[in-house]
Amino acid sequence: NLSLAMTTLRDLEVGEELTFDYSATTDSLKEFQAAICLCGSKRCRGSFLHFAKADMYQKVFNLTNSCSTRFATLIKACMKPKPNDSDVDTLNRHGFITAAFGALSYYENQNSQKYVPVWLRCYVADILRYIEYERKSLPVSLICDSREKNREDKKVPILPYDVADVEGRNAMDRRVIDCTQTLNLVGRVLARERETKGGIKKPLRILGDAEVVIKLWMGEDSLVRRLMAAMEKAGTPSIEMEYVRGIEDGFPTLKTTNISDMDDPVKASNARHEVKIALLALRNSLMKLHKGCKSVCRFSRDRNVAAADLLLFYAHTDNFVEASSYSSFSSSPVTVYARELG
Repeated sequence: NLSLAMTTLRDLEVGEELTFDYSATTDSLKEFQAAICLCGSKRCRGSFLHFAKADMYQKVFNLTNSCSTRFATLIKACMKPKPNDSDVDTLNRHGFITAAFGALSYYENQNSQKYVPVWLRCYVADILRYIEYERKSLPVSLICDSREKNREDKKVPILPYDVADVEGRNAMDRRVIDCTQTLNLVGRVLARERETKGGIKKPLRILGDAEVVIKLWMGEDSLVRRLMAAMEKAGTPSIEMEYVRGIEDGFPTLKTTNISDMDDPVKASNARHEVKIALLALRNSLMKLHKGCKSVCRFSRDRNVAAADLLLFYAHTDNFVEASSYSSFSSSPVTVYARELG
């Protein structure tokens, strides 16, 4: 049987009334004001509920953990050859040993963390480290938010630090639970992939130099080829198109190298370096067209600037990735009995 044990830090008198803070929250000011606490303690905040808007808990997350940041974290995890000491310590600190990874940790009648892919262990460790950072930052954010709300409406209380600190701890616990639940679902998919394919591939594959050169410059459907086609479709005059195409003449390595030569790692590496320089040169040519050519309509010139910004982005990108695909499958049937529905 499950039980709840409570202990005290001092001796209690017979008949002494005890109070307990459940750390429950509400985002309704009306509900908060109606939840009057009658405990009589000097430290009581006056209500048995915490008042907190939902967006208060997302402020730290929205400011410090954008979509691009999370994606970069996944790329770094996919590039790691093995978990470092910090990764191992973080996983152990939160109890992410085997059970947290669900079906992934069980393989060939053995239960071990070694069966969990390296990239997933590293990625989860990074997530847990961010949760720890958020736990430290959230109390301050909650207090600042409550002060702002209090200036607007004096009925809204200012959170004391001890209350905000409890909220930060609760938020961390919820994040860890959510992470565990998500891992359970991910583990089922990846475990099925291992059963059917004999292994688990990384969700993102880092492209080699040869693949990057082909995708950006040499391939029939490369970035540069599609850019040229888009410029022609937009009505860019032929004389200006010839000017842009002439950029390639300044890079003999790219002009004389064939796709078949990309099998040579040295040639691929040299071509990759030259592609970066060529993209920046192409970008500069588009900017010159924007500034100096009056024969193109303003809309087309603005599109050239947008294309120039895109080329700058690609030129300074160090790692290109390709998303992996996983096999789809149907879950086992679940039986629901009427008595379970109440």
